[in-house]
Amino acid sequence: MTKLIGYARGSTCQQSTDRQQIHILAAGVRRDDLYVDHGISGAQQASRPYFARALDALEDGDELITLLPRLPQEPFCATDQPS
Repeated sequence: MTKLIGYARGSTCQQSTDRQQIHILAAGVRRDDLYVDHGISGAQQASRPYFARALDALEDGDELITLLPRLPQEPFCATDQPS
């Protein structure tokens, strides 16, 4: 059965991830399956502990749901095809 795993990230400790989390949860991700990093900028790719945990939680057929910066703030599935 397909499981939805969510990931949100705040670039600074002060940046709220609330909006991201709301959208990810609305996409059907269970709160227990939502991983959030705080205070991690895009340049610190090697140090995203909760992103690594989210990837570890994925099994065959599961989907990772996240928001991509500089794109519309809506949930996105990596298997979606552009129209």
